[in-house]
Amino acid sequence: MKPVTPALLAFLTANRQFFQADLFHFAMVDGSNLYFTSANISLEYAGNLYLATGPFMERSKLRQSRGTSVDSLTLTCHASVAMSSPFFGGAGLPQALLEGALDGAYVTMSRLFFSSWNNPTPMAGNCQLLGCPFLWNTPAAAVILFYGRVADISSVGYSKIQIQVKSFLELLDMYYPWQLYQQACSWALYDANCQANPADFVQGGVVEAAAGNTPLTFLTNLTNPDGWFTLGRLQMTSGACAGQLRSIKLYQGSAITLMVPFVGGPPAAGDGFQAWAGCDRQLGTCASKFNNIMNFGGQPFIPAPSTVIS
Repeated sequence: MKPVTPALLAFLTANRQFFQADLFHFAMVDGSNLYFTSANISLEYAGNLYLATGPFMERSKLRQSRGTSVDSLTLTCHASVAMSSPFFGGAGLPQALLEGALDGAYVTMSRLFFSSWNNPTPMAGNCQLLGCPFLWNTPAAAVILFYGRVADISSVGYSKIQIQVKSFLELLDMYYPWQLYQQACSWALYDANCQANPADFVQGGVVEAAAGNTPLTFLTNLTNPDGWFTLGRLQMTSGACAGQLRSIKLYQGSAITLMVPFVGGPPAAGDGFQAWAGCDRQLGTCASKFNNIMNFGGQPFIPAPSTVIS
């Protein structure tokens, strides 16, 4: 049973006939928010503008059951390969979603109830740049029907993308105890268990001009020894990719190779970034590179498996 706000209860009591529209709110891991609606005009509700100009969202049916089963919701995003988006650095939507633009995003799907489509007014401000034709401003109320996080991009085609959203009960589907006995450290670098201070191992740099620069690999002005930033992380501080954070796959010969490419193309020469030293989770690296052996989370002296011949 869904909880109903006093505003929605008063609205349904006062209106025997009403209209409905779905609202989709994506809370991104970087703190930004995206708002879309299934209506054919953009809607404003609770101070947020829900866009009807695309990408156009269509949802699957909702199933409610008692117990602790993981509920899921399938969102179909209708957008062609050629369709660019002002939300992901101007990249094509299928490309942006495949490159992880929605990874880890929290999704809230609500049902909006309102009395009429009357009183539309022309959009003002930034929405005119997005092509929103009208702003709907009739009083309304909404109820949240689903809340979860993006679990997978299950299908990508020329004109539509399917996004799987699962409820937070999915987090209970994990092994316990979660920590395995192993030689390598089980902590995440710079987390509360590792306790290495990232401020002590960060270095600023800029992208250097090179013919072989791509969204995955680019030359920098860093002079650290090979491997210093391997398995570390990098965040752009200026340019078209500013704010994007990526894991570093390899640092060699002053060139950085990322795990996942930047959305919107490669960084340009002169763009600034910050890079944090990486760790291969071995005892020797923890001692010599980070001076952090007291917090090492592995068991390096476990005897290796052996075969006994009798």
